[in-house]
Amino acid sequence: MGENLQQKLIEVLEKRYNCKYRKVWGGADAFFFEKCLSVYPMKMPDGRELGMMIGGSVHANLELIYFESMRSVKWPDDWIDPYPSPIDVVHFEEDTMELRAWGGVNLNFMAEMYYAVYISFLHPLVFKRRQDLMKLARFVPAVVKDFCVHSKITDEVFTKYNVDRSEVEINPILLYCRMKFSTAGMSDDEIIESVLKREEVLSELKRRWEEWLPSDERRECYESTIVCPEDYPARYRIYGGHNGIRRPGLYEGMPSLRKYPLESGNPELDEKVEQGLKLCLWDGSKEYNLDGYRLRLAVKTERGVELLGKPDRKGWIKLKKEGSIFETRAKEERDEILSRKDLIIVVDKRMKRLPKIPLEKMQFLREDFPEMFTASSEE
Repeated sequence: MGENLQQKLIEVLEKRYNCKYRKVWGGADAFFFEKCLSVYPMKMPDGRELGMMIGGSVHANLELIYFESMRSVKWPDDWIDPYPSPIDVVHFEEDTMELRAWGGVNLNFMAEMYYAVYISFLHPLVFKRRQDLMKLARFVPAVVKDFCVHSKITDEVFTKYNVDRSEVEINPILLYCRMKFSTAGMSDDEIIESVLKREEVLSELKRRWEEWLPSDERRECYESTIVCPEDYPARYRIYGGHNGIRRPGLYEGMPSLRKYPLESGNPELDEKVEQGLKLCLWDGSKEYNLDGYRLRLAVKTERGVELLGKPDRKGWIKLKKEGSIFETRAKEERDEILSRKDLIIVVDKRMKRLPKIPLEKMQFLREDFPEMFTASSEE
C-alpha cells in the first residue's frame, strides 16, 4: 500500500478526467491529493473566459473579485468548468478513504451579491428544517432554490445507486459532497475499485448539478428577485471594501440573518450559538432573526428589560460609549460581561423590519414549498 496506491490511483483518475492532481501532503501511509485548479477564469480558444465562480468558490476571495473590481456575474460563462471532474479531492489516512466533489458555488456569496444580506452565521440545522427554509426564502429565495435543487438531485442519485447515507456529508453552503468509507483489509486494487464505484455516483451528481448552475432558469431566479440593483455589482454601499475598509458615505453594512433561538435540543450547542451572537451584537453587527426582526442586547433589571445602545440613522447600535460597561476592549473583560446572566438577547419589533421578497416574485419555489403560497402565509 502507501506510495504504490497513490501512484496507481492518481494515474487512473488523471486518465479518466484528462486533468492533473497535485499532492498537498502525504507519506507512505497517508496522503492528500486535489485536482489542480488553473487560474480562473480560464481563457478558451474562442475568447470566452470560463469558470470564475467554479474556481473562485473554492480558492478565492469572491468579494475581492466581484465587489472590489465591480464585476457582474457573467451568465453562463462564470458557471461553466471547461475541465469538470467528479472527484476533486482524494484523502487517505488510517484505513479510511475520503472523496470530495466541490459544489462550484458559495451560497453565502450569492446572498451577498444578489440580496445584500449575510447568511454565513446560519447554523446548518436551519437547512434541515422546512419551516426555517421557508422563512429564509423570503429574504434569499434563489439561494434557497439552489439548495432545494441540489438536495433533490442528491436524493435521486443516492437512491438510484443505493448509497449508504452514513458515508455522505453535504455542506449546505458550499454544496460540496464528501464520501468517506473504510478501507480496512482491502488491497490496493480493491481500494481503487471502491473509489471508482463511488466515482460513478459523484459523476452523475456533479453532471446534473453543473447543468443547473449556468442555466437560464437559475439566472432568472436570481435576477428577478435581486435586492438593491443600484448597488450591483459593486455593493460598496453595503459591503465596505476588502478587509473591512470603509468608504465614507458609502458604508451602511449588510444585515445578517440568524436562527435565534436555535432550539437544537442540545443546551450546550444553543448556549454556544447564543454566546457567538452576543459577541456579534457587542461589535455592532446588524443581526436579524428569520422573521426579519432586529436582534439586540438588553439587560434584565428590577423594572424589566432595558435595551442597550441607541440606533443611529443608519441602524448602527454602538455600545462602547465612554463610561459604559462596554467600553472595554480587553478580551477577558469582554467575555466576563457577555457571560453575565442578566445580559440577554431580545427581539426589537420597534426597529425597521428587514423587507421580505414578495411571494409573486418567488413562484419558482411553489413546487418546493406549496404551503408558503397559501393566503394565510403572507403577512
